[in-house]
Amino acid sequence: HSGFYLSHDGFAHVARAAAYFKSFSSLQIPPRWAASLNSGYGTPIFIFFYPLPGYLTDFIHLFGFSFENAFKIVSGFAFLSSPAFLFIWLKKHASEKTAFIASLAYLVLPYRLLDLYVRGDYAELLSFVFIPLVFIYMDKSLENGSARDIVLGELFYGLFIMAHNGIALIFSPI
Repeated sequence: HSGFYLSHDGFAHVARAAAYFKSFSSLQIPPRWAASLNSGYGTPIFIFFYPLPGYLTDFIHLFGFSFENAFKIVSGFAFLSSPAFLFIWLKKHASEKTAFIASLAYLVLPYRLLDLYVRGDYAELLSFVFIPLVFIYMDKSLENGSARDIVLGELFYGLFIMAHNGIALIFSPI
């Protein structure tokens, strides 16, 4: 629907995406300084803040969507695609029914619903997309040792770190 929903971090993420866009527009590549944030004083938030959600939101914004709607599109994609990728990975290790039930549980876990509707943390939601993708390509590279699968696994792991470095740090020992 039109408008933006109330959440803890949603408005901050939308503001950061707009600041990313402004930085890209002024040819600051990669973005480091968010000149319009911090009451107009600027902040070096992009030096340590996870960039992938902002990049995706800005890319969608290029197609004419508002930053708020781009935020919703990225959130919806992340929320729905992560259980789909989990199903793809799990059906190789369990029955299709078990994989479906586990993926459905992954979709409606209270923590993920909290991320989406209360916290508005689309970066964390986006990071959950890459966990099953990393497992899929770890399995594929162990099965056949293909350079393509190894590179794709590395690419998804890198995107995972760019999506949310804190969750990636927690996940990395696994």
